[in-house]
Amino acid sequence: MAGIELKHIQKAYTVDGRTLPVLKDICLQIPENSITVLLGKSGCGKTTFLSMLAGLDLPSDGAVEFGGKTTAELNRDKYRMDDVALICQSFNLFPLLTVLENVMYPMTLRGISAHKAKETAKEKLAAVGLDETYYKRLPDMLSGGEQQRVAIARALASDAKVLLADEPTGNLDTENGKNIIDILKTLAREQGYCVIVVTHDLGIAAEADEVLHLSDGMVKAE
Repeated sequence: MAGIELKHIQKAYTVDGRTLPVLKDICLQIPENSITVLLGKSGCGKTTFLSMLAGLDLPSDGAVEFGGKTTAELNRDKYRMDDVALICQSFNLFPLLTVLENVMYPMTLRGISAHKAKETAKEKLAAVGLDETYYKRLPDMLSGGEQQRVAIARALASDAKVLLADEPTGNLDTENGKNIIDILKTLAREQGYCVIVVTHDLGIAAEADEVLHLSDGMVKAE
């Protein structure tokens, strides 16, 4: 497993000839075996921050480093496929694929055999508390909490070292939200993942190893 380091990250966008700074000189080390939570008001740059970590965008200045290389130096398609996985508030499951097929899908994209993909998918579903009774269900047959578990299992199936979760409990009730928090805690502390959560959920923040606040483009530790 491995963590991520941010070195003097800055990000600005040009709108109508004006430069609008979003992230300002952010320096962070985000370790493995931990949950790091980023809190901040809507529009403060949390999505931009997550995009930098996911390799979806590059900083205007500074560097995001993973495994000794910057995301500018890495093959970003490979980085997004092999090293980081994104878990979204909206689950993003394929509606016409079964639970098992949804988890198998990223592995088939990587050329993994159907047999191995199926066995790995079953293993990852078991890790989030879903047994064989769920395999043939379609997403619309699941509760919100169950859909989020499938989304996490799919992220795990990618063999990513870093899990980026964008409001993972945002569409869930309190009980299901707590279950998802417990799963993320287990992945970080018992299986060595680097888990980074962008959220408004103070319940997740209370369970985090480190809580960061993003305001006016700058990050401050709690």
